[in-house]
Amino acid sequence: MQRGRIPRRGRVPRVWGYRGGRPDHASHFEDRVIQDLEQRGIKYEYEAEKIKYEKEIRKSYCRICGSRVGCAQQRFYTPDLRVEVGGSGERFIELKGKFTAENRARMEAVRKSNPDLDLRFLFQRDNWCTSKKKMRYSDWATKHGFKWAVGERIPDEWITSAGADG
Repeated sequence: MQRGRIPRRGRVPRVWGYRGGRPDHASHFEDRVIQDLEQRGIKYEYEAEKIKYEKEIRKSYCRICGSRVGCAQQRFYTPDLRVEVGGSGERFIELKGKFTAENRARMEAVRKSNPDLDLRFLFQRDNWCTSKKKMRYSDWATKHGFKWAVGERIPDEWITSAGADG
């Protein structure tokens, strides 16, 4: 008889990170928000569209002109939800549990490249951005001109009409 590891049949390989709910969502938080949208009968699309933006590259130079100022790389950002607004338009909603410095820098670049984009944040909690506790997620969003809400339910005002400030 051969010694060694016995393979387990039907065992799913372990995937690091999210391990529950629907496999196409990134977190339990997204599962709950999307389940709420479905219960309310709201039309949405999950990660349906990619948005172009430019990210400035530090310590770089242009191969064409040799300039070291303003070099940027074209990138793409995929918002979590695209929601129809009152039948007249669309709105993008980003669902955030943990909002890291890298995520904040990406959102600033997206806003700079697409100033007319209606992108809003639904934060799971209004946590502190830094360890010194000088700014919360909501403070950051307000400072950079994003509309935001806290909780696991997208506000009704964001869905009912295109002109809603909510």
